[in-house]
Amino acid sequence: MGNLARWIEVGANVAIIVASVVLVSVAANRYLVRGYADVPVYGGGPTNAKNIVGTPITVPGLDFSRKDQNLIMVLNEHCKFCIRSTDFYKKLVAENKARGKTNLVAVFPDSAAKGLDYLNEYELGVEQVFQAEFSSINVSGTPTLILTDSKGKITRVWVGLLSEDKQAEVLSAI
Repeated sequence: MGNLARWIEVGANVAIIVASVVLVSVAANRYLVRGYADVPVYGGGPTNAKNIVGTPITVPGLDFSRKDQNLIMVLNEHCKFCIRSTDFYKKLVAENKARGKTNLVAVFPDSAAKGLDYLNEYELGVEQVFQAEFSSINVSGTPTLILTDSKGKITRVWVGLLSEDKQAEVLSAI
């Protein structure tokens, strides 16, 4: 009977250790390796990104009718994926200048002034900069690109660090 109790105790201790290792590795990956603010699709990105296509979006102060369409770049100055995407964003800005049919807008969770400092630091000349709570625009991760028509209806959404194919999609859409 004493041997059985000892084996049960050893088994329970091993199970606790395994569960602890799994928990610590998941937490480390989530918060240390990738960084909390850097999870490009934290919580699923825009709430069910495919489901928000066709719905209207409201960004306080944004006049959607300025051009045929708007590309809302939802960024965070602490997001390493946003920073890693700056070369693509520079290309996006240059392409849009040549075509001129899309209003390029940046939205930040903090102040628009901080956002403008970020854009200037990385030499990203967008047309307008706004501050908005991400939850109010149905976004929970950065970077997120939202294409709308001139009435603010969402037509396309791209979430996270984009592959070359996805970057080409964005460039052809603007």
